Amino acid sequence: MTEEKRIPLASVGFTSDEAREAATDSYYLEELDRQAEMAVNSIHLAVMRGRDTKDPRDPKVWGALQNTLFAAICIARLLKPSIVKKPYHSGMTKQQSQQFADDRGKKLRDMLDVEEDCHILDVKAVRDAYEHYDEYFDRHLAGGAECFSDWYITHGPGVVRECPV
Repeated sequence: MTEEKRIPLASVGFTSDEAREAATDSYYLEELDRQAEMAVNSIHLAVMRGRDTKDPRDPKVWGALQNTLFAAICIARLLKPSIVKKPYHSGMTKQQSQQFADDRGKKLRDMLDVEEDCHILDVKAVRDAYEHYDEYFDRHLAGGAECFSDWYITHGPGVVRECPV
């Protein structure tokens, strides 16, 4: 016999505005909780694995850190949305969609008592640096480097270190 796989479903289509708003808030809060749990589990895995490995490039450690980063990005975007690129649906303008996102973020931050200067909201700087890591490789390798070190990447653009020979 085959086990049924349940598909998560959240009803947010209530008849009263108050009920609809409460259901919507609950959905966002559950997602924030899920992302936070994934981040915590992944950072724990990275730390535990990192303590046991001798390999500074251990893919399981770095994979867990990437998972942590992605979950943190999801949390940050829900709590403090970035610029909306296009309307959310045909009945909204881009400006209305941006206002919807900004209002949602503020409401969630208020509900969770998250301050504007909370570090989780600064994850964009880490994400941007990591997202464009290929450019760091290219910047150093395009000139015909004869020796290359991960320090070029992890210490940021423009930091050059001598390779031990």
